[in-house]
Amino acid sequence: MAKKRFEFKIQLKAILLILSASVVVVLLATGYFAIVTHRTTESEYKKNATSLSATVSQVVDTDKVSQLKNSVKTIVDNSPDKPLNDEMGSERWNRYIAQFDWIQEEQYFIDLKLSLAAIDSVNEVADCIYLGYVDPVEKLFVYLVDSAVEDACPPGTLDRLYEVNYAILTNPKRGFPAYTSNTQEYGDLVTAGAPIMLGEEVIGYSMVDISMTTVHDVQRSNIVSLFVLLVATMAILALGAIVVVHFVFVAPVTKLNRVAKSYDLSNPNKTHEVFQNTKIKTYDEIQDLSETISKLESDIHEKIGQLTKTNQDLIKAKEETEKMTLLANKDSLTGVSSKVAYDNDVAEINEAISKKDDINFGVVMIDLNDLKVINDDYGHMNGDVALIKLSDLITRTFSHSKVYRVGGDEFVVILRNKDYVNSAEMINEFNLRISAIAESNKLSAAEKTIAAIGYSEFNPETDTSVEDVFKRADLAMYERKRIMKNKK
Repeated sequence: MAKKRFEFKIQLKAILLILSASVVVVLLATGYFAIVTHRTTESEYKKNATSLSATVSQVVDTDKVSQLKNSVKTIVDNSPDKPLNDEMGSERWNRYIAQFDWIQEEQYFIDLKLSLAAIDSVNEVADCIYLGYVDPVEKLFVYLVDSAVEDACPPGTLDRLYEVNYAILTNPKRGFPAYTSNTQEYGDLVTAGAPIMLGEEVIGYSMVDISMTTVHDVQRSNIVSLFVLLVATMAILALGAIVVVHFVFVAPVTKLNRVAKSYDLSNPNKTHEVFQNTKIKTYDEIQDLSETISKLESDIHEKIGQLTKTNQDLIKAKEETEKMTLLANKDSLTGVSSKVAYDNDVAEINEAISKKDDINFGVVMIDLNDLKVINDDYGHMNGDVALIKLSDLITRTFSHSKVYRVGGDEFVVILRNKDYVNSAEMINEFNLRISAIAESNKLSAAEKTIAAIGYSEFNPETDTSVEDVFKRADLAMYERKRIMKNKK
């Protein structure tokens, strides 16, 4: 009698097949959504933190920041004992930080804190917005003021710089590119910082922290729920395999297998009803199994919806950030384009120059004379009025060009096309208007808006960037300023 070979029963084959397919689906679905959700969340939060910190650096009052920094820096530099933030609450730390109590009663501190709190209140993403400066010698970040109502870091609080940010020690204008950290003191954060400029000097940094802890907790919870549901699906499929051994097994199982393979993990919204739309009428356990899978399919899709809700919230946050970015591109005092807008436009022109594109443009540099004198003798309100009048004069003169306020009393106009061709005529017109204001007997000294102008054109043979043209225009402006002073 021939020896009977080992027999692989169909019931065992069905169980192994469905278990294997289910394990693959569980691992692929869970891994796919975990990876995609994590990457998307971190990337979007970094963009939000970078954009919001740049916005804050443009709208914050730089004079008050400078005043606050000077007060804090004087105490820090003269303090013999400088405990770090990780000693917060200790007697040593309390003794050190008490030196700064009086600063929190100063109006410039209160105004800056209210300003940051107002920005924080309209942004649903940021966990904290704060200002500080870097001590390059000690490699420390020194807190000035933050937006928190409770548990705020007081001025003078010290944190050691992360090694990832050491590049700022040699290049302060680069700021703090968005990075992630997970510490016991602050938790899981995305942080970014933009330099706060006073003229050409970096006086501090606007920092934005976005907490990732809650988001990651929700994501992990949803992924676990999804995993449990997928495991339940696997168990039910295995149970079905045990009972699907009778004469109607082959056709229904083949049909279910075909539907399962058509399920698109990369686009679940498109195929999430494939099991519900598959009608199996065997009036037995297989039909029950099909209906149970349909119900599980609906539950799984619901959990997938919860996972993707986080991404939808990020999109909403991005829209809010874009609104703030629009504000950053416009100078709040004069209404002309801001330094942020200027840097963006210069980057585009520099790219065209690097590509050797056929491009023609000129740079107009305009500086308000004696702004400090106006502020000191007649008050900052008259200084603001002078800047507004000058910006209005510039925009009326160079009506077809984009005007930027790049510093406290500095304006730049980039001439292209028609304005570039008629540059000499418009510059002469500007000087005539300035001369008329200077010679007017109807205006007081506080009302006279006097400015010097300089101009230079791009030379493709010698210039490699907008900065080359800007430097010549700046020199021409200072030469014009010298001539105007000699005529007094």
